[in-house]
Amino acid sequence: MNEINEGNTNETTVLAAYLERVRRRLRAEGDAAKSFQHGLNRGQIREAFVREFLAQNISDFWRIGTGEIIHGDSSPREPRHQIDIVIHNRKLPKLSLATGIDLFLIDAVSNFIEVKSSLTKGTLREAAAVAKAIKSKAHFAPQRLNPAGLVDSPRPYSFVFAYDGPKRIETVVRWMKDISKENDFGVEALSETEPGKRFFFNHHFIDGVFLLGRGYVILDALPFRSYVDQLIESGQPISPKAVWIWSRENELLMLWALINQVNAGLLWGEADLNKYIGVMKGFIDEPELEI
Repeated sequence: MNEINEGNTNETTVLAAYLERVRRRLRAEGDAAKSFQHGLNRGQIREAFVREFLAQNISDFWRIGTGEIIHGDSSPREPRHQIDIVIHNRKLPKLSLATGIDLFLIDAVSNFIEVKSSLTKGTLREAAAVAKAIKSKAHFAPQRLNPAGLVDSPRPYSFVFAYDGPKRIETVVRWMKDISKENDFGVEALSETEPGKRFFFNHHFIDGVFLLGRGYVILDALPFRSYVDQLIESGQPISPKAVWIWSRENELLMLWALINQVNAGLLWGEADLNKYIGVMKGFIDEPELEI
């Protein structure tokens, strides 16, 4: 494995210092949630803490919600997953229910996040299945003003945030590699793609896992210049087929940067509502012909 050199760790930026304080607060709030005996209540409280952090640190053009994601062919009886955190474009519609659980048009969603109190290989496998189910239905028209040009953007991006889990982030890396081979997530095809062309590669796997206080693992297919490409250009002995990027620190900084960068690239995205309403039935009243 090759760990990313993220710069001089002796120097702290304002942003890094701010997010370090946020990390300590999330850790304290997560521990406070243990006061609730029922695991469901603890989980919901921790989800609320993460939603609050994101809502305070993304552009006002986007909104944080929770609920289900639907596509143009969704039927009432098909199985769908309730997503802990959905980041959606506020200029596009959503369907609100009285319980506070919403239905989001997949065209409006930039990112969705599963929040775990404790990350295990089993919960990571479940999150991967959810990511595949949602991403496989995401087909979008080319986006205007997309930094990569007119491309089919592989929205939405899928992340997992966990309060606790393995002691070492390397364990999560191994889990990610194992699970990615259990199904056709497109990760193998990603590894065969040139690093410089992975900018918007349309795979169906989890884009990143962020473990509080332990680090993160991400796939090299995100809206930044390829990390693998940068390392190769710098002369480091990295295989062009490498796709797994990991670090033991800065998980909140990376999550914040990824979400905001994805949102910025999709700011002008448009939804095609025709695919949701289908062919409208009605009568056409033709004008009478003048004689």
